[in-house]
Amino acid sequence: MKTHKSLYNITIAAIKRHAMHPETWLYSKIISTPEAEGFDLDSEELPVFLIESEVAKTLVTTRRIIETSIGNSKQTLITEIQSTDYGLFKGDINKPDLSDFKIITINNNSITFQFETGKASIGLIYAINTLRKLHKH
Repeated sequence: MKTHKSLYNITIAAIKRHAMHPETWLYSKIISTPEAEGFDLDSEELPVFLIESEVAKTLVTTRRIIETSIGNSKQTLITEIQSTDYGLFKGDINKPDLSDFKIITINNNSITFQFETGKASIGLIYAINTLRKLHKH
């Protein structure tokens, strides 16, 4: 099993290789510190990618996806993800800035989390896909 620092470094490198213009993202950002304000992380777990809107904060860590909103919290382990559905937004001129993506867990539970559409979505997609691959090896 790779260390959380190794998972973090490999995932950040993958995001930076594929993401375009992170300085223009409205709600998303790559996390460059070991803390994530408002989230209770396990020891050694590192924050990787954050989507912060007026209604919710969604965090991808080296171990989980966590979302908090007023009076509500949900999460799933990266290792429990069976499939993801980000929707079809490419070429849609009326796409919203924020939308939901769906995770299907290995227990066939469906969980939705927020994500930023457009160029920022690539950061989230590469964060989740890279972590899934790394956890399988």
